[in-house]
Amino acid sequence: MSAGWIDAHAHPERVSLDEELALLVDAGVVGFVAIGTDPASSQEAARIADQLATERLDLSVGATIGIHPHDAEAHGGAIADLAALVVEYPGIVVGVGECGLDYHYDYSPRPVQRRVFAEQVALAHRLGLALVVHTREAWADTEAILDDAPSPPAVIIHSFSEGPDEAERALARGWYLSFSGIVTFKNAQPVREALRLAPIERLLVETDTPFLAPVPLRGRPNHIANVAVTGRFVASEKGVDADRLAAITAATTRRLFGLREVEPSP
Repeated sequence: MSAGWIDAHAHPERVSLDEELALLVDAGVVGFVAIGTDPASSQEAARIADQLATERLDLSVGATIGIHPHDAEAHGGAIADLAALVVEYPGIVVGVGECGLDYHYDYSPRPVQRRVFAEQVALAHRLGLALVVHTREAWADTEAILDDAPSPPAVIIHSFSEGPDEAERALARGWYLSFSGIVTFKNAQPVREALRLAPIERLLVETDTPFLAPVPLRGRPNHIANVAVTGRFVASEKGVDADRLAAITAATTRRLFGLREVEPSP
């Protein structure tokens, strides 16, 4: 089992990739999943992962394709175009999402969000790829849509921000919980309660770079390397050794997304 952290959810097209890569080795980070949120970012995520798969044999990398709920109205008709990226980048596109529901901002009408989310759940099932889910103030509808659809191989609740009740319901359905810097925030006690009850084999750690920098870096642009900061916090909350948590969460991320096993640079 390769040692080191894997960031299960990053948006590298929004930051300086060279800067991100320069920070990884010292932080003990050995891979990341580049996340798409619309056609352009999905294409760019796949391009970045494809480039690194050749140039950086010390990294486990992959990309996802998706339509974020904020963009459901603008890009909901592009799901077939997203699916074409699986053919264009075989073995590089490893998941569908970030997709789901966001009733906090409602940047797209809720019926449109629900339709576009359901179509992406179906796409993940058809392609046999992991599904990366964004849900904010929409847990009941998120749960209902996933319960009503054929199940993808894995469902990952991105940047889990609910409490223990929702965590129990997700875990009972076989879903995975991915924790971002939110878990370190002072007002995130329900998220920490959810974390404590979740088995470590059902956890992932992520940055959501460039968003959600963990304490004590909150308020600054986030970096993929900071997955180690969040990971160590998660390990402390779970009462396990950080190296052990890194190894287990990295192995889970590789398995769910089909990422290659590599050894970090000396």
